[in-house]
Amino acid sequence: MGLLDSLLGDATPPEPEPEKEPTIEISEAEHEVVFPVAIDRSELLAYKRLIEYDRDTPHSDAALSEPVQDALDDTWKEMVPGDKTRSEEIEATREDAAVIIEAWLDEFTNDTAVIFVPVGTYFHLARLLRVCEARAELDEDPFESTEELLTAAALVSRLKAAEDGDVPSVFAHTGDVPVTRAELRSAS
Repeated sequence: MGLLDSLLGDATPPEPEPEKEPTIEISEAEHEVVFPVAIDRSELLAYKRLIEYDRDTPHSDAALSEPVQDALDDTWKEMVPGDKTRSEEIEATREDAAVIIEAWLDEFTNDTAVIFVPVGTYFHLARLLRVCEARAELDEDPFESTEELLTAAALVSRLKAAEDGDVPSVFAHTGDVPVTRAELRSAS
């Protein structure tokens, strides 16, 4: 027996192992499916300004008489599940978006950051955009379409595209996700 034989052992090739899919076990309670999306700080700041503009600009329904507002709220309650009035729902929509935007802004150390975006996040941000768009289309509402609305719409469009398959999903620890799906569900 030579030196190499004593060091390396038998020179015959090993039997090939049967092919199998590698598996990784992770805790569902501590991980979730997310989409990594590169976001510019300027996009989030534009969305934040849009939230403030929507909040600060009087709504056209504020000038409506109380019976008309009550009728709108009654129609709203028939069409939308839950017990919130239309104005309460709009405020909740605005607050949901603000929570997401603020949490994402906290992730930035430079002008661009990769944010782990949970499934369905784009929907929470798109809801406020729909409210703003509807307001901008009403002649009697002082709300006007702004550059911030267009920037926010472009951001939400990218988030939706990521979720629809343009970006591969990954598993991330919930500690690395600024706003988790559970937090999104509790906000709505």
